[in-house]
Amino acid sequence: MARRLGPGEWDRLRAGLEGRGLIDPDGSLTPAGRELKQSVEDQTDRAAATAYAGLDEHEIDQLVADLRPITAAVVATGEIPARTPIGLDLDDAR
Repeated sequence: MARRLGPGEWDRLRAGLEGRGLIDPDGSLTPAGRELKQSVEDQTDRAAATAYAGLDEHEIDQLVADLRPITAAVVATGEIPARTPIGLDLDDAR
């Protein structure tokens, strides 16, 4: 598991999510869960966008290129999976 939770801890957290109506018994997101997830994604996108506001398109492309070797090195350690729990696919960073 991504956060290295013990089975009992994971079961407790999962029961809480289900009790809040965010996941179904099978663990899939409910409509309310999808709505909350999208809200969090939108908020983090807005917050992250400010970091790039001063860069033009070429500078953003250069930043991505410059960060690719660092990303590959981190993924290679195994501490962050190439396919992350938050939906990032870092396979192309290797």
